Amino acid sequence: MATDGLRLRAAPSFNGRIKGLLCNGDRVFVRIQFHPSYNRDWVGVVLTQKGRGGLSKRTFGYVYKWYLA
Repeated sequence: MATDGLRLRAAPSFNGRIKGLLCNGDRVFVRIQFHPSYNRDWVGVVLTQKGRGGLSKRTFGYVYKWYLA
């Protein structure tokens, strides 16, 4: 488990390429609540501002929903 941030992935899977890290306080918008091809534990999100970990505003990716608050 990453302790320095939440991994933003290119695909809704633990095997998906890591695009970068979301840091505590980064704001995201949930675009896809349940990915139909996989299980319901992944959500598609878009950063609404530049991320503290260096990700650009409007970057899209998937996160494991149980880590979101």
